[in-house]
Amino acid sequence: MKAIKAIFLMSSALLLTACNGQSVENDSIEDDATEVAVESETVTVSDENISPVANITVADDESVEDEDSADVEYEGDLDYSQFASLEELVWNEIEAYGYDSDYLSISIYDFDTGEEFNLNADLPSHGASTNKVGTAVLYADLINAGYLNWDSHLAFNQAWYEEGGGEITNGSFQESYSIYDLVYQALYYSDNTAWNTLINSYYSMYGDFQSSLIALSGLSFDNGEIYNLNYATSRMLNEILIRVATNPEYQPIVDIMLEAQSGIYLKMYVDEGMAAKYGQYEDGNHDTGIYFEDGEPAYTIAVMSRQLGYIDYFLGDLNLHVKEFHEYQTNH
Repeated sequence: MKAIKAIFLMSSALLLTACNGQSVENDSIEDDATEVAVESETVTVSDENISPVANITVADDESVEDEDSADVEYEGDLDYSQFASLEELVWNEIEAYGYDSDYLSISIYDFDTGEEFNLNADLPSHGASTNKVGTAVLYADLINAGYLNWDSHLAFNQAWYEEGGGEITNGSFQESYSIYDLVYQALYYSDNTAWNTLINSYYSMYGDFQSSLIALSGLSFDNGEIYNLNYATSRMLNEILIRVATNPEYQPIVDIMLEAQSGIYLKMYVDEGMAAKYGQYEDGNHDTGIYFEDGEPAYTIAVMSRQLGYIDYFLGDLNLHVKEFHEYQTNH
């Protein structure tokens, strides 16, 4: 798979510090060198931070809405017997809001019926904080493989600070943080400083973060734009959600997502049983999630938008109606 070159800040002491005080050995790190080997290419160490949100204009955990960009709440109960498929339901929602579908990417998978819906699902765009889920999965895989544990610590560099919400971003900085604390802050508070720490540490110890993120989805892409740092497609995000939903080793990630973003976006009307992670970057507003019914995954949903302003009510209504349609189908 194609590797990208990334420039990032790493002191010669940037190594993973485990709870027992030991450093994790990694063949890709040369202790006395200024370069790190990544998939037969070389990443040059510099004083620049790798940040997927460095040019963000609105803090990712805030929703600043003006009259021109605000969406309109779509009210009214639906008669689900009128829809022969999930596709018909979703298109009804898009048309009800009057959105141009060219600016939406949507992927949904129903575990019970096997039905899928994909709209512009392979169009790469900036994933914003939705890729924090995949970041957590990369570390969970290292933990499950025995290389790390949730209490292992990552050394911190203040150059990785990024404004926004979160207790790490807005607290007194520590020399290191546990992987669990970094993942929790990134998923629950959408803490960008915590996320930068996870990304920069991954690059320094394990290689190309973006290629690894793409590999989690099991997809291959002809469009090279996907290899830009923090890019994603709705299908890619949804495939990672399916992976999370169906593997018990990711339960710590699910638990945090179930707790996060209560009452907003996909969780506006469907809070209980909904594990979600939103993202906002420039004119893109996204949300992704897994709905669990009686502890079992019912469906996954990934929505990415461009140039539509804030789509809060659309996300809320769409997810409510997908949930109710799922229940209708399973009961008829």
